[in-house]
Amino acid sequence: MSIDTQSIIKEYQQEANDTGSTNVQVALLTARIKHLTEH
Repeated sequence: MSIDTQSIIKEYQQEANDTGSTNVQVALLTARIKHLTEH
């Protein structure tokens, strides 16, 4: 299973082209941690 980065960004972005806001970054890091702990 890989992380669907684009869908996470779309879900948490605050405006178009928002990839660096705190919400997006926390969501991406959380997804990566969950992915790593599954192994």
